[in-house]
Amino acid sequence: MDIDADEAVCSKCGERSSISEQLGHEAPVRKAMMVPDSFDLRQTPSGVSFENEGLGWRITATIRSGIGYFLFLFAIIFGIAAVLIVFVPQINAGKFDLMESLFGIPFVGASLLMGTISLFLLFGETKVEADQRDPDVGRIFVGLGSLGWSRNVRWSEVTQIEETDSGGTVNDRPIMQITLHRDQGDIHFGALLSKPRLHYVMYALTQLVTLSPVDR
Repeated sequence: MDIDADEAVCSKCGERSSISEQLGHEAPVRKAMMVPDSFDLRQTPSGVSFENEGLGWRITATIRSGIGYFLFLFAIIFGIAAVLIVFVPQINAGKFDLMESLFGIPFVGASLLMGTISLFLLFGETKVEADQRDPDVGRIFVGLGSLGWSRNVRWSEVTQIEETDSGGTVNDRPIMQITLHRDQGDIHFGALLSKPRLHYVMYALTQLVTLSPVDR
């Protein structure tokens, strides 16, 4: 039996057959995208790191962008303005007005929400990794600290990795993302990464996941 070649040989008659057919399913056919000859896994762009851990690996890319700084400043100004307009007059007058307070709560809440989003855009990360004991076991995480979105994946189930349109736009330009194609359902991530970081993660995954050791 040769698992890598998806082949089994009957010990009695010598007939060869496909292991995947015997198990009732076909082995996924992988399509490797073209990786530029100039790409070097060890040459990471700003805001990206690559680490080897035992048999596994980890790619970490920061989400940091200029929009995060702008949104953070706007959230502070918006929140201070809401407090000064709605709550400070009540404090100075020594009188609590329920209706005015209820009117101001949504504005304070909006500033807190914008502040949270800005922190995510400033300090959030995208992590893609393979387990150090079983490199076929992978995990994708997008978030800040322990808060965020995560998805477990078997790298052997990924048939293709490519850059796709996320459906969003900025200045009439499409926002691109990384798509992992699988029979079990595609996984999309990376829409918040800058172009150099997104391309590094995509090319690195192509080398680490879809190319055979001979092709790398």
